Amino acid sequence: MAGVRKFLFETSFDPAPAPEAVHPVEPEAEDSEPAPLTPADAPPLLTPEDIEILKQEAWREGYEAAMTEAMASLEQKQAEALQRISEQLTFLEESCQDGIGQFVQDAVRVSSRLVKALSPQLLQMSKDKEIGALLEQCFRHLRHEVQLVIRGAPADESLLQGLSRRMAQSEGFRGELIIETDPALFPGDCVVSWQDGKAERLRQTIEQRIEALIAAAG
Repeated sequence: MAGVRKFLFETSFDPAPAPEAVHPVEPEAEDSEPAPLTPADAPPLLTPEDIEILKQEAWREGYEAAMTEAMASLEQKQAEALQRISEQLTFLEESCQDGIGQFVQDAVRVSSRLVKALSPQLLQMSKDKEIGALLEQCFRHLRHEVQLVIRGAPADESLLQGLSRRMAQSEGFRGELIIETDPALFPGDCVVSWQDGKAERLRQTIEQRIEALIAAAG
């Protein structure tokens, strides 16, 4: 026979355990207010003089910064302007080089033509003075020569006679003096010959020298 089993109730009739003591939660203490500052802890007050000094320092710093920036900008603009001027001058030089060269060549040609056209008249106008200067030098340095031969154009025979006689007398020349005319010479030409050499003034030689100077200048 099966054993007897006690009837078990789902509901317990045992005395309930004593409840645990609940301790009340104390609210967290709020942050306490800061202690008031004492006069020793308070920041120092600025006097009107201090405020004025600070204002002047701030103004000076701002002024110096602005001037530095302005000078840097000015220097940059000057450098750019000088660069543009240099480029323009180079361009102008290259552009004008051909024109200047052509202008010089034209000037040389015109000058050469003028010299050739005017030299006979100019040489003729100054022939008395220049022939006189040549004869004066010859008689002064050749007074002891035995003979002097003076040749010129037929149109200048009377001029050569008068100048030669007067200068021979003034310089004390005692040698033989011969005056000759040569149709191959231009009016104003003069050739003085002596035993060891000669001196001359020839229009052709003068024109050649002038043309050489003009060509060298071109």
